[in-house]
Amino acid sequence: VTIQNTAAPTGNANQSFCSTANATLNDIVVNGSSITWYESNSGNLILPNTTPLVDGTTYYATQTVNDCESVARFTVTISLINTLNATDYSESLCDDLNNGFEILNLTSYNSNLITSTGNTFSYYNSLNGAENGITTDRITNPSNYNLTVGNSIIYVRIDSPNTCHQVVELDLTLYSKPFLAINDIMPICEGSLITIAAGNGYDDYLWSTGETTASITVFQPGTYSVTVSKNHGALVCSTIKNFSVVNSNIGTISQIISSDWTDNENTISVLLSSNSDGNYEYSLDGINYQDSSVFSGLGSGEYTVYVNDKNGCGEVSDEVYLLMYPKFFTPNGDGYNDYWKIKFSENEPNLTIKIFDRYGKFIKQLSPNSEGWDGTYLGQQAFSTDYWFTVTRENGKDYKGHFTLKR
Repeated sequence: VTIQNTAAPTGNANQSFCSTANATLNDIVVNGSSITWYESNSGNLILPNTTPLVDGTTYYATQTVNDCESVARFTVTISLINTLNATDYSESLCDDLNNGFEILNLTSYNSNLITSTGNTFSYYNSLNGAENGITTDRITNPSNYNLTVGNSIIYVRIDSPNTCHQVVELDLTLYSKPFLAINDIMPICEGSLITIAAGNGYDDYLWSTGETTASITVFQPGTYSVTVSKNHGALVCSTIKNFSVVNSNIGTISQIISSDWTDNENTISVLLSSNSDGNYEYSLDGINYQDSSVFSGLGSGEYTVYVNDKNGCGEVSDEVYLLMYPKFFTPNGDGYNDYWKIKFSENEPNLTIKIFDRYGKFIKQLSPNSEGWDGTYLGQQAFSTDYWFTVTRENGKDYKGHFTLKR
C-alpha cells in the first residue's frame, strides 16, 4: 500500500498586480501542479482560473499529485496597484555653447521620476506613443538626446516588474545665453573714443571697468571683459566676453613701387609706414576696393591710389604714373607721330632721357617737358634705324630700351 500525502503549493503570500492589467487567477505565481483555487480555506467552492482578481482578497490553492489533492491550502493575498507613484519632473538649462542645442542623457533623470528600483524606462515624443508603446514614436538613443532651444516634453513610460506601467512627463526647457555682438578686437580711431554695447534686455551687466550699464565708452586701448546675465526664475544664464581695444588710424603712404614700361602688364605696389595701425583696403578709382596692396595687369598712364581704413578712421590718396614709350616714330612732317618721347615723363620734373645710336654715340638728351626728339642730329636727318635710350627716374632707377626711326 502507498499512501500519498500531497503538500500544499508554494509561492509568495502577497502578490501585486497593476489594476489596468485585468489579472486573473492564472496570473498568480505559484509553485505546484494541477492547481485548484478555492474561495476559502475550508470551503468546497472551486473558482475558475479565469476569475478576475479583486484587491485585498485572499485566494486559496491546492495541488494534485498522483490523483491525490493536498489537504493543506496555499494562501495568497492580492493587491491591485493603480499607480507606480512616479511623478512628472521639469528642469531648465542654459545653452552652454549658444549653438542652439545641448546633448543630454535622458536616463540620468530616472531617479527624479520614481524612487523604486527594478523598473524599465522608455522615452517617447508623444503621450499616445508612450501609452501604446508605438515603436516609430520612441526615442531610440535616449543617452544622446538632442535638446533644442525652447521647451520640450519627453513622455517617459515606466514599466514595473509586476507588469504595471505609468507614463510621466519629463519637461525640459533650454535657454540661450546672452549673445554679445562684440568682436574679439575692437578698433578705436587714434585720439577718439568708442562706445561698446553688450545688448539690451538682459538683467545684469558687469564690465572689467566696474561699470554695470548696458554699454560703456572706451578712450584707451587695452584688454577688457564683460559678463552679461539673464534670469529665468531660479536659473541664471551668463555669458563672458573678453575683447581687446586697439588703435586704428588713417594710413600713411611711405612709398609706391611701380613696375612699368609694358603695354598692359604693369604693376603698382603700395607701402605704408610703420605707424599705420589700421585695417586697410586699396583702390585705384575710389569705388572698388581690395585687401591686397598690389595692383597688376595695368596699362601705362596716370593713376590715383586710395588707401582707406576699414575702421572708418579716414582715407589717403596719392598719384603715380606708369611710363611708356613709342616703339617707333615717323618724323616725316605729316603731323602724326613726328616726335619720340617718354609718355607721362612731364610728371617727373627731374627725370632725364638720353638717346644713342646703335654704336653708343650720344645723339640727344630730352627734358621731361620737351616736345620730344624730331629725328635730327646736328641739324641733319638721322638715319632710319634703331636707336637706344636710357631713362633715369627721380627715384634713381634706370631703364634702357630701344625704338625705331622710320621715314
